[in-house]
Amino acid sequence: MCPTQVGRAVWTAFRDMDIRNFWDFQKKALLRSVLLVIMVISGYNLCKIAYEKGEDKARQDLKQEQAEVKQGESIS
Repeated sequence: MCPTQVGRAVWTAFRDMDIRNFWDFQKKALLRSVLLVIMVISGYNLCKIAYEKGEDKARQDLKQEQAEVKQGESIS
């Protein structure tokens, strides 16, 4: 759907909505907003955790390479 179709659908929903359904609609919109915020925050945290694990793995690999180089230098 293009943005104009979405806007038209939202406008039609507001136009056809009567006052009894208004508060129910507000509750659903609030719930969707809260769920969206939770999803964004959890996605950010998952990315941050994956990045930190990647950094830890890179540090371990670097230490291992440095240890191998030192062993190679001490042998020769």
